[in-house]
Amino acid sequence: MGSVLNDETKRRDFVSAVCGEQAVFSAEELMLTYMKGLADSVEASQLLQWGRELGLPEASISFLSGMAISDSKNQLEDAIHEAENAADGSANEALKDGEQLAKVANTALSKIKDAIGEANPQYKRIADEVARAIRNCAIVHYNESRQDDVAVIDRTIGLTKHAMKYAVGGVAKTTLKEDLKMLEERKENAMYAKDLSDLFHLKEKFEVGSDSINRARNFVGQCKPIITRLKTTLRPVEPDLFMKVSSAIASVASSMVVRVLNNMNTPRLATIREALSAFDEIGALDMLPQTKAAFNTNKARIKELETNEVISTTRLSSELSEWMKAREEEERIRKQLEKQYEEQNMNKKGCLEGAFESPVVVGVVIFWIVVIKFILAMSH
Repeated sequence: MGSVLNDETKRRDFVSAVCGEQAVFSAEELMLTYMKGLADSVEASQLLQWGRELGLPEASISFLSGMAISDSKNQLEDAIHEAENAADGSANEALKDGEQLAKVANTALSKIKDAIGEANPQYKRIADEVARAIRNCAIVHYNESRQDDVAVIDRTIGLTKHAMKYAVGGVAKTTLKEDLKMLEERKENAMYAKDLSDLFHLKEKFEVGSDSINRARNFVGQCKPIITRLKTTLRPVEPDLFMKVSSAIASVASSMVVRVLNNMNTPRLATIREALSAFDEIGALDMLPQTKAAFNTNKARIKELETNEVISTTRLSSELSEWMKAREEEERIRKQLEKQYEEQNMNKKGCLEGAFESPVVVGVVIFWIVVIKFILAMSH
């Protein structure tokens, strides 16, 4: 039948046989009627492919193209209509309708492009309409939400990127690129704004608690990841603010450590070394020159405390060793006296029990008692 439609002589013969020699017909009308009939049982896209293979006239190809994109075009028009209505709705509705339009466009625009080509003016018009409608949803979602919320900005960026995917016209593409750049800048600002807020709340909570070196170390550990992010988000745009924030964290943490040591009459060596370890961790933070100078001074004083405590502990250890030696000497003398006493008792069996018969023995005992007392006095 395709050859009948495509060959003028065969068309004439066919019509003459069916309708008679005098029948008046239009080749185009006959062609369109036939293609409409086939469309009931064959997909329009398949008919379009056949028409191109048969080399049908441009008018027929245009008609088949319209049939091939009809369903996809209708789907897109419905989705665009829903998206346009989102302008009067909430942020969530705008987000939902924009994402739904992007989902429909992903398939429908692909079919249309395959049917009529990307260079076709009709395709360009439809694609730019899709991009415009998705952009409107992104604007509504952003404007009706908290604009300093990173999650909101991320969702808006997502919709904007969908719109960029489908935009064809130069103006549409340029507008969307500008939108995306603005959103990414606002995202950076929102990110460091949230981090600054988080640091403020951590600092506020830290300052109302009891003083403890362990609390100071935990505080610094919680702040470090946030400050690391701020190095990439805040420092490039507000370097002075970044340094002030980081210095403030270092200052309050080191001040607590110093207070803990000052509140102890005689800090133990273990506590002093714990304080030095905390200062090492705090020292990794960026600080303003004046903050760093005060920090280094305090650290040097704590180091001096450690040195003095080590010396004191060494001296105490030495004195304890001398005391132990004195105690051992005392014990040795005591045993020696006991032995001498027992020997003299055995040699003087006739004496009264418990009496000292020899003045020499009494003198020796008194001498050693004086020596022992002197040693004990020196050991204390």
